[in-house]
Amino acid sequence: MQNLLNDIDSEKLPEDISKKLNHALGYTMHVMECYQNIAVLNKLTNHAASEFQTNEFELHTYINSIITHCRTYAQTRRIQLCTNREAGYVSCRINEAMMTATLQCLLYKIIDITPREEHIDIRVSHTDGYWNLQISNSTYTEKRDSRSGQSILAGMPISYCRHFHIVKKIIRLHDGKITGRKKGRGIFIQISIPIHIPCRKDYCPITQYSVMNGYENTFPCKEQLSPKDKEASKGNKVPHVLLVMADTELSGYLHERFSKNFQVSVFDNPELVCSSPTQRNPDVIIVDETVNGIYGSELCSEIKADTCMCNIPVILLISLCDSESYLAHIGCGADKVELRMINVCKLKADIIALINHRAAQKERLKEFAAATLPANHSEKVSQGDSDAILIDKIQKCLEKNLSSEKYTVEMLCADIGMSRTAFYNRVKFIVGKSPTNYILSYKMGIAKTMLASRQYNVSEIATLLGYCDAKYFGKKFKEFYGISPMQYVRDVMG
Repeated sequence: MQNLLNDIDSEKLPEDISKKLNHALGYTMHVMECYQNIAVLNKLTNHAASEFQTNEFELHTYINSIITHCRTYAQTRRIQLCTNREAGYVSCRINEAMMTATLQCLLYKIIDITPREEHIDIRVSHTDGYWNLQISNSTYTEKRDSRSGQSILAGMPISYCRHFHIVKKIIRLHDGKITGRKKGRGIFIQISIPIHIPCRKDYCPITQYSVMNGYENTFPCKEQLSPKDKEASKGNKVPHVLLVMADTELSGYLHERFSKNFQVSVFDNPELVCSSPTQRNPDVIIVDETVNGIYGSELCSEIKADTCMCNIPVILLISLCDSESYLAHIGCGADKVELRMINVCKLKADIIALINHRAAQKERLKEFAAATLPANHSEKVSQGDSDAILIDKIQKCLEKNLSSEKYTVEMLCADIGMSRTAFYNRVKFIVGKSPTNYILSYKMGIAKTMLASRQYNVSEIATLLGYCDAKYFGKKFKEFYGISPMQYVRDVMG
């Protein structure tokens, strides 16, 4: 029915009929959501606490999403939903299916009770380890006094009481409590739930999956690191997320929530994003809608135009959720556009998905490099089979560790099973150059082949070959061939 109503072009209808059409659409959405909520609540009536799982949400964002869903139905009854929230950001852990169905059902019932042309006040706060939700309609004029009015269930129709009992049970599953008073058609309800629910299955399976599958990140070049950064990078095996935002409340909140799973850096100066040489390359960049007067879409375009950073996934945060706002940011180059009202669990999932996608691209690059390595890339061998076998072993080790910037000559010696001195002398005798220079020539040969294919950009090739960034790779390429990678593509390849 909703699809049929949506297909009607309301602009071609008389104004009074168009209003009735929109009114009917509002009721249709309400009926659909009610059926969904009833199905969830009925399913959870006998839900065991041992099966209870929670996910992390930003409190105000989550409550606002509930209110947004209910606002359409409230407007059909000419009822305003007025919200009041405390400043700042706070996390809460809830079972999304349960709590969403519960709060929507509760708010719909209060909308039904409230007389037309009135308003409903919704206040969100957090104190002493609890987050609190207060809902009251304008008809409830008595002060919040437990001695006035009736019990929340008194005077309710039987069908309403059943749903309130289920609501109460689900609130208790979250270790919370619900209280309220009713006076005539006026109603006041307060819900209090612990911010941190103990003894629950609250880990993020997506992040755990990423860690278990052996994520391997790229660290900065040693020459670009301070001694402090070098020490910190040794034990750091987690993905790096860069937050580009001047909103200190939002960046502080995200830094706190992400630090459990990622290494997090914050830039409030947009000019530093593409120019800072002291930071480890990020695996994902999250850009706010505006940063110190500069639009986030402009920053995304700048990042994607930079040969050193164009391969890094970018998430752009926007304030409005309408289609026009999303479409307006299509051309900025962002890999993902998300609402600025943060859903922590979904944002973490997006970060991991982008990182995994980039890792898959990296594997495809490795396969391409192995398949397109020139047959004559290996140095000519004239010293017999033993020398040829050694060179073959060396190339296999290099191919296996191609993208690791930390793979040193010492590690190569250990993999071959020779001392550093013996290995150095043997390689120098066979190919006429030191192991370090041989490794460099091996990588530069692959780089030249990949540039010639024109299938991959400089940033992708730098990542494959284990360089910290495209700038450093370009420097080594120019030192080796006497020409920059981009100039090689333009001048040599035509």
